[in-house]
Amino acid sequence: MAEKTISNAIAYRLSTKSTRQITYQSGALFQGEKSIIIEHQSEHYFLRITKSEKLILTK
Repeated sequence: MAEKTISNAIAYRLSTKSTRQITYQSGALFQGEKSIIIEHQSEHYFLRITKSEKLILTK
């Protein structure tokens, strides 16, 4: 798997033979907040950082 490390990047692509993925840095998404709302197909999902620095996604 090819990987580029870009310290200031919001997102970068990882390419393999069968898939392409975009990786988002959590700091760029959260911008100092502890939770964000993601809208997907007119539904809202809540992504939050826990006290133990884990991510939890809820509807």
